[in-house]
Amino acid sequence: MQQYGPAPRRKINGMAITAMVLGLCGCAVLPMPVAIIVGIVALVQVARLRRQARQYPPYVPAPAGQAAALAGSTTSTVMAVVGLVSVFVWATFWVVVGLNVAQQLSGCPTPAAGYANICTLTPGDCFMRPSFTVGTASIKLLDCTQSHDAQAIAAFKDSSSGAWPGMDTLSADAQARCQSLVARNVDRSKVDSDAQLGFLAPNSASWLAGYHNVFCIVYSDGATWTQSILKPDADLSVPPR
Repeated sequence: MQQYGPAPRRKINGMAITAMVLGLCGCAVLPMPVAIIVGIVALVQVARLRRQARQYPPYVPAPAGQAAALAGSTTSTVMAVVGLVSVFVWATFWVVVGLNVAQQLSGCPTPAAGYANICTLTPGDCFMRPSFTVGTASIKLLDCTQSHDAQAIAAFKDSSSGAWPGMDTLSADAQARCQSLVARNVDRSKVDSDAQLGFLAPNSASWLAGYHNVFCIVYSDGATWTQSILKPDADLSVPPR
C-alpha cells in the first residue's frame, strides 16, 4: 500500500520579513538601502521557490504540496513588496523634506502658489500691503483688477557688497533710489493723496544666498485700487543676481 507523508512545512522567507521590517523603519533613513537589497534578494529567492513548487516531490499529494508552497511564497512576496514600497514612500518623504530644508537654508524658500517673497516678487505685482517687518516671509499676490492697496513699481540691485549691510543701510538706499523710479514708472493720476512710498529688501539669509534686489513699492493707507498704477512704458526689468 502506498504511503503519503505529511506535506513539508513551507516557511515564510526570512529575507522578506527583514525587508518589510527595514522598509517600515525607513523613517531612520539608514535601513532603506539595506531594505532595497534584502527585498530584491527575497523576491529572487521566492521566485526560485515557486519554480521548485511546481515540481513538488511525488510522495506528497500535488494539490496539498503546491498549496502549502504557494501560500508561503505568496506571503513572502507580499512582505518583500511591502518593504520595497515602504522604502519608496520614505525616500520620497525624505527628498521632499531635504528640498524644503535646503530652500530654508538658502534664504529663499519657495512660496505657496499665489504668493511671492523677496526672491520671486517682480515689478508690476499687485498685493495687499505687508507689515514691513524684517524678514517678511511672503506676500499674497492679487490680480491688479482686484482690490489691492500696494504695487511693486520697480526693482534695483543694492550696491553694497560682502556681508548684509543691515536694514538701515538698505532703507537709506531705497529712499534715494525709489524716488526717481517712482517718477519714471508711476502714473500719478492713478494714485490718491494717501499713497506712500515703501520698499521690500532682503533679510540677512536672502542676502547671503545672493538676492540683493530691493523692490520699491507704492501703497495706500486709506484707499484701494482696482488697476495698475504704472505707466504703459514703465521699466519693469529685474536686475540679475
